[in-house]
Amino acid sequence: MLKKSFEQFDLGLDKWKRQIFVMIELHQYEPTADNKRMTLFRKRLATRIAAHYGITEIGYCWVREQENAKAQHYHVALWLDGDLVKTSHYVCKIAKQVWEDMGGFYSKNRRSYIYVDSPEKRFEALYWLSYLAKGRGKGYKNTQTKDYNTSRLKP
Repeated sequence: MLKKSFEQFDLGLDKWKRQIFVMIELHQYEPTADNKRMTLFRKRLATRIAAHYGITEIGYCWVREQENAKAQHYHVALWLDGDLVKTSHYVCKIAKQVWEDMGGFYSKNRRSYIYVDSPEKRFEALYWLSYLAKGRGKGYKNTQTKDYNTSRLKP
């Protein structure tokens, strides 16, 4: 998972030179056996972001976790063209609206984004991204259900 996520992140940097890296958490009230809600969320989010910013590609990684809560939650990392998107404010607002419209609740970290425009900021973003690969909370799912997914950006 970590290798694929890092590869996708770096493909984004190859395309855009600067990126906005955004981390969000999505919670739900009831457990689900699959990740269809995440697929629907990702598609709706991409449509809304594309309409607002004119972006055609979004890099992402999401992970499914469940520990003590009765339902799983998702950590989502997004990376977008840093020349078109300068802060996470509107991206997070859209994500919150989409997820809450789908019946979930949204959690935003105090510091939710990194503007990646230097090697140091790249390492900081990759460190945040590596958090998603932690083992704790994974595996509470059906055998056919994935613990994570990433974008499929092409070089």
